[in-house]
Amino acid sequence: MTGRLIRSASDNGSEYQYEYDLNNNLTKLRQSAGGSSWTTEYTYDKDNRPLTAKVNGKTITDSYNATGTRASRVYGFSTPYTVALTYLAGANGSKTGMLQSYKNGSEAAYTYAYDDNGNVTSITKGSASASYTYDALNQLTRVNDGFTNKTTTYTYDNAGNLLERKEYAYTTGALGAPTDTVTYAYDSVWKDKLVSYDGEAITYDEIGNPLSYRGYTMAWEGKRLQSLSGNSTTASYTYDEQGVRSSKTVNGVMTTFSYNGSLLMAQVQGSGSSQVKQLYSYDASGQLISVNYNGTEYFYLRNGQNDVVGLMDASGTRVVEYTYDAWGKLISTTGTLANTLGADNPFRYRGYYYDTETGLYYLMARYYDPEVCRFISADVYMTTGQGVLGGNMWAYCGNNPVRRVEVLGQSWEDIWELFGSLFGAGGETVAEKSITKEYNYIVISFEVSDSVSYSEPFGKTDAQIVFFSNNTNGKRSDFGVSINAFETSASAYVFSSADSLSVGTGISVGAGSKSYSAELDVSLKNLSVGLTGSRSHETEKKKRYTKSASVRVNLIPVAMIIGAVYGASGIGRPAPAIGSSIMIK
Repeated sequence: MTGRLIRSASDNGSEYQYEYDLNNNLTKLRQSAGGSSWTTEYTYDKDNRPLTAKVNGKTITDSYNATGTRASRVYGFSTPYTVALTYLAGANGSKTGMLQSYKNGSEAAYTYAYDDNGNVTSITKGSASASYTYDALNQLTRVNDGFTNKTTTYTYDNAGNLLERKEYAYTTGALGAPTDTVTYAYDSVWKDKLVSYDGEAITYDEIGNPLSYRGYTMAWEGKRLQSLSGNSTTASYTYDEQGVRSSKTVNGVMTTFSYNGSLLMAQVQGSGSSQVKQLYSYDASGQLISVNYNGTEYFYLRNGQNDVVGLMDASGTRVVEYTYDAWGKLISTTGTLANTLGADNPFRYRGYYYDTETGLYYLMARYYDPEVCRFISADVYMTTGQGVLGGNMWAYCGNNPVRRVEVLGQSWEDIWELFGSLFGAGGETVAEKSITKEYNYIVISFEVSDSVSYSEPFGKTDAQIVFFSNNTNGKRSDFGVSINAFETSASAYVFSSADSLSVGTGISVGAGSKSYSAELDVSLKNLSVGLTGSRSHETEKKKRYTKSASVRVNLIPVAMIIGAVYGASGIGRPAPAIGSSIMIK
């Protein structure tokens, strides 16, 4: 068969070679990265589902239920080690993709309970448990955490900004006096920009990158963190042509990274006798399964939310254990190799890459701070199209960190749906239907600020209308403008060549370079206009059937000026300053 990738190579010397079976399944991956070479082999069952992965002489075997969900994963050690999964049953007795239990070896299982919205209400392991409470927007409002032995409450404003976090002695009942209170304050114009955390001021550049943040001074190029200093740490970062980190240097020690696509394959820290080398292997679905740490293979242990909760050696003995709070803050690292492998392994909560020098998670597009429970910089998109909170450019997982995940730092996914493929747990397929009729919308709300407000006037549901650039040399990207509107029966207006988006702004090119005043006119004839609003029906299996209008949207001509974020989106244009005025005329 032609057209299959058989070899890829990078400028840093990494090389990957691929072999396939007659069904086009990858059977062998030869990897050369970080100055080392290793091979991972795969087999599949008669339904082309991943069956085995062989790493460094150890075979890992998956089994499936009749419904296609993964039932177990067995590590072929001298004494086999089994990870077992069970799922909730639907009303008709079939299995859903929602985990009921996740059991590592002989340890007590993690068990999960849910509310009617699919939010996790409790997690239990042995004698310890944590319970969770949510508001009407599915934001986490209270955690009674028996694993960390404390209770925490969270208060938000109407835009999903955290206003206050209070900690108490652990209780599932009435709250006593708080043991700690943390307050948040926000900018009066860009209303989801955090300007004070626990009384400490935070400052930003024009596009929402922090310059002073929790004891650090930071420098940026576009949306990429270039360097930081403070808290006894000096660090610098470099990136490849795709914007992925290729190295970091912390207090004079360099770590280099080798990627195969989006998967980190190797990292090498330091040199000479103090060098620490880690080589990573993945299963056929792309889930990280092991690390070769200075020549010895160790295997990752997870819970049902894909948190790395530990590592075990090739005999099935746990050598590292991690605990986290609900937002991913590292609480403890224990085990016989806690100070070596436990400290050096970068994959932690949700499988994210953890920077030990800062306590931040690197999520490709942005850095996430589990202490503050927010991203440290603004998203490049004004809205993710994910409901009322989708317009908050700093919120993490829509403030529901227990059930959601942000793999790349730009929009959240439901854990069970995203990792269902890793579990072989497809459950009921999510159906989507595009509506091809033409809609007419009239603009009804906007703010002269850095974000567009979300409202529901006249009892109707708003739709977020987003402009997309078509003239981007083959790359289609969010143009960064969204408008609140609702469907109308009024006469539609079709854009002509005379209509344009006018952007008056100061454009900054590169870190520390000069600023230029310019006005950018973009013909609306070169833009497609799509409707990101959708209506969803959730089935008994907690899967969604979504209808979305995405073909053509017309706007009634209304003169307006909207303060907007015109985020750089990888198509070679600079990012204008925050607060730019964008006018439809």
